[in-house]
Amino acid sequence: MHPAFTVTALGARVRVVIEQGALSAAEYDELLGLWEWCGSRAGDDPSAVDATIRRTIRKAGVAPQLSRGDAPWRASASFSALADRLSADVTGAAIEAVRGGLLMLHAAALADPATGRVLAFVGPSGMGKTTVSQRLGRRLAYLSDETTGITDDLAVEPYPKPLSLRLLADGRPKRQVTPASLGLMPAAERSHRLHRVVVLDRRDDAPRHPRIEPLSVTQALAAVTSEVSHLRSLDRPLQRLAAVCAAGGGAVRVSYRDADDLAGVLDEILSRDVTAPSWRAVDTSVVTDAPQIGGRAVRRLPSDDAVADGAGLAVFREGIVHVIAGIGPSLWVAARRASTIDELAATVVSEFGAPEGAPAEAVVGAAVEELVAGGLLEWVKS
Repeated sequence: MHPAFTVTALGARVRVVIEQGALSAAEYDELLGLWEWCGSRAGDDPSAVDATIRRTIRKAGVAPQLSRGDAPWRASASFSALADRLSADVTGAAIEAVRGGLLMLHAAALADPATGRVLAFVGPSGMGKTTVSQRLGRRLAYLSDETTGITDDLAVEPYPKPLSLRLLADGRPKRQVTPASLGLMPAAERSHRLHRVVVLDRRDDAPRHPRIEPLSVTQALAAVTSEVSHLRSLDRPLQRLAAVCAAGGGAVRVSYRDADDLAGVLDEILSRDVTAPSWRAVDTSVVTDAPQIGGRAVRRLPSDDAVADGAGLAVFREGIVHVIAGIGPSLWVAARRASTIDELAATVVSEFGAPEGAPAEAVVGAAVEELVAGGLLEWVKS
């Protein structure tokens, strides 16, 4: 019998199976302890889990033994490498298990222990999410240092995984440490709700005092869509993400040098109760009747979702979020049915007035070519 344990990650139950004899009893207990805050429980009940991970230590010249029908063992060279790889494996398995349900941000999540308000600190790898969790997680409850799962009604699913600390930038496995060993605050048994998305912008040339920049919904979409897992799997994907970006008065970008500096602006981010930025869903239907215009026209391509605000328009097409501004939104909306450049130019002039320095048709023609190249519009002929 191979030793196994289960953990709860993003609301999913993930089963971890370790090849018999791959770890010592002490190493197995250490691995189990790393996942204590995720409800790690020794035992093997494959019928009650959402995903299974099989791990072993690679022994020179010895192939892992498999039973018929088993998935292959994923081998690591050492215990530290196994623990490091397991963190990514559990996260990946949980994301797959809940895709289409939770909106999942590549973000650290910390909660006000008094109110349950959650700040989601979004950023790519290396932007400081784990460091932010370490520095602020003694004052705020630690929910995750990597992946934040958000429901349709903005509830946050805790995932207090071990923290992954890179000690040396030489390719060695990251060290896995328990939240308790870092003195982080555990989350209380209560509901947690997203209060605000915080886009991390860590730069050496940032001001000494962190700068907070409010973002419109479409600006926030442009900043965070690359940090969303399986956005295409969601129903109304951009509308779900727009609601997240508008939560608590809207997303903010924080430019800072060091995570310690963020403590000074934490109260401002948490307590700021302003009116949520407005946004609206936009009709994505396309009139596909053959154009009766006797010449060349342009029409928008089918898309999955679209939202707009005063700053621009975001369109979700074939898994890509396109954020456009200026006259682009008006052109895309008008191109629901095939329209000539002259017709689109008349629309732009009626909304924005005549452009200076160039004919409206030339300005619109150049903008249309950009939208065609971007995969949002297509040329059609009658």
